Amino acid sequence: MRELAWRTRARVRIALLSHTRDFDLSPPTAFRRAVTTLNPNATGRDMVRMLDGKAKRTTALDWYAGRHHAPRWALERLAHEIQARANELAAIAAEVRQTKERPGLKAGALNLAKWRARKNA
Repeated sequence: MRELAWRTRARVRIALLSHTRDFDLSPPTAFRRAVTTLNPNATGRDMVRMLDGKAKRTTALDWYAGRHHAPRWALERLAHEIQARANELAAIAAEVRQTKERPGLKAGALNLAKWRARKNA
C-alpha cells in the first residue's frame, strides 16, 4: 500500500515537470491568422482544401502550429482568398448603401393616399 502511494506521487511529480511546449502562448503565425480568418474552426482537411490539395494534412498542421514555416506560395494562396472575400464583402456593402429608403410604417397610408388620388382624379 505504501509503495503504491509513492508511485502515484512520483507519477504526479513527473507529470508536472514534463510539460510540453504550449504553442497557444506563442504569437500566431501568418499562416494560422490567414487560416482562422478564412475558417475559424478549420481542420487539417479544411486546410488542404484551402491549399487546393497541394500540401499534406500533417504539413499544413505543422505550418498552423508553427513547427515549420509555411512556404510563400501557401501564404500567397491564402492571401488571394482573403482578398477575394474582402472584395465580395465590399461589393455587398456598396449594394446595401445604394438601396432606396423605404417608407416603413407609413407605407400603407401613403399607398392608400396615392390610390385615392388616382381614383378621384
